[in-house]
Amino acid sequence: MGSARVLHPIYDDSVTTPTDDESRLWQQPSWKDADQGASPEPPLNEPATTEPGMVLVPATPPRPPSVIESTLNVVSAVAWPLAIVLAILGTGGWLLNLGAAFVISAAAGAISGEMRKRRGKE
Repeated sequence: MGSARVLHPIYDDSVTTPTDDESRLWQQPSWKDADQGASPEPPLNEPATTEPGMVLVPATPPRPPSVIESTLNVVSAVAWPLAIVLAILGTGGWLLNLGAAFVISAAAGAISGEMRKRRGKE
């Protein structure tokens, strides 16, 4: 067997060593820079400032959907797969099953949407 010769080094330091321009872009300002007049950005976890006399009130969680609204959502979601399965199995016709699915899902979705709007206003 002949001897193998490496034409280029496997690890090249010039690829991983950043230039001065690249390192300056990625450096964070230090505390010494803050003393020299550069204003550091405020921390993100500071409390919100309010006007005098204003009180921060925590938001109340929204009401959960009622049993009827949840049931209508399920009926609306199950109508199409059920209609397709029934049509494939030969129960009813394609047109009858798809028409029924369209009417049921549209009506249940509209009623559920109206209930969601009313729940959101309260």
